[in-house]
Amino acid sequence: MIDMDVADVYSWAPTFKGLQNLVNEETRVRFSSGRITILNELEAVDSSVRELYPFVQGVVETIETESHAKTVEKLGRATENFSQGLDLLVKEVDGFFQVVLSGRDALLSNLRSAVTVNGDILGSNGDAQAVN
Repeated sequence: MIDMDVADVYSWAPTFKGLQNLVNEETRVRFSSGRITILNELEAVDSSVRELYPFVQGVVETIETESHAKTVEKLGRATENFSQGLDLLVKEVDGFFQVVLSGRDALLSNLRSAVTVNGDILGSNGDAQAVN
């Protein structure tokens, strides 16, 4: 994972850096232990798909309807949990994006106010120079 450098001047920088370090460390641990997937929910979906794959490919000849039905139900639950997790992630990212936009809007508003105040002063001098 690539570390994103965030300046310490932002109030949210320590929280972001802490989260980034936590995610990066967990990712390293999972990959070093041989696990391919990063998310538990995605790992559950992957496990169910691996169980069903031989049956779908026709490699398994025996018909174990009850066993396959349980695996399909397990896959359905895992997929639902994964979907719910993605929905929560989308909401959190949207909330973070709204905070960033609010900060940007406040900064732009402050800059416009400063330009307007300084612009009026400079505009008066500029007009006087333009008339000469």
